Amino acid sequence: MNQLLLLMGVLLSLSCGQNADPIKTQRSSSLDPSKQHDQMQVEHALQFINSYVDNSNKLKESVAMQEWVNASNLTTNRFKTELKSLVDKAIQEDPEAGLGFDPILNAQDYPDKGFELESFDPNTNYIVLKGKDWSEYKLTIKMVLENGHWLVDGCGIINIPKNKQNER
Repeated sequence: MNQLLLLMGVLLSLSCGQNADPIKTQRSSSLDPSKQHDQMQVEHALQFINSYVDNSNKLKESVAMQEWVNASNLTTNRFKTELKSLVDKAIQEDPEAGLGFDPILNAQDYPDKGFELESFDPNTNYIVLKGKDWSEYKLTIKMVLENGHWLVDGCGIINIPKNKQNER
């Protein structure tokens, strides 16, 4: 619900000609189509990760990580396949511990209040987010355009090259 209100607020401000763009430092302030395209990437990345955090915060009511990702329409099939492969390999190597951390968040602990934009590179479609209540916590997301929709193709350690992953 909060994300829907955020999206409506952004769209309302854009339609009023006001600059409510969090990536304004990287692009000009004119409302050209590519800027709106960039904004959609950031919004979809934030929607994905903040929904994931909300699910993780539910404790006993949360949906298992793979089940949640498989049900998401915000990720690519490549992302879903890589996550499954990573988890399956970890369980095969150590059935009790598995990975021992969340590969989407690349950590055991995470910012409980979710994430906000740190930076965005429109040339590579990499988005770096920071924790709302833990600004030193950074997370990289890779977006791709598939069939006219911006989808998460990488996050945490999933489909993110080592040199783009954030240290823990």
